[in-house]
Amino acid sequence: MKPIKFDDEKVRYPLAGIRDIQLNDSIVFYNEVGKELARIFLKSYNEGMIDFIKSELQRDIGITEDELIIVIEPFDVKLQV
Repeated sequence: MKPIKFDDEKVRYPLAGIRDIQLNDSIVFYNEVGKELARIFLKSYNEGMIDFIKSELQRDIGITEDELIIVIEPFDVKLQV
């Protein structure tokens, strides 16, 4: 999946070019092995939250930015990581 820009961050969106991002979708942070680390629902999203959560994950669990996979997950599609 090629990254797209969302809130000045590089994220992956599996339906890019197929449908627009919707409020029912969520932003999910995964580590390199596919373990979900955090989830933000777009209905409650505020500008800058991706950067804030990235910083918190780096501080709390010691993960690097390169080890994070950030995906806008469609609410109506089940993804396999």
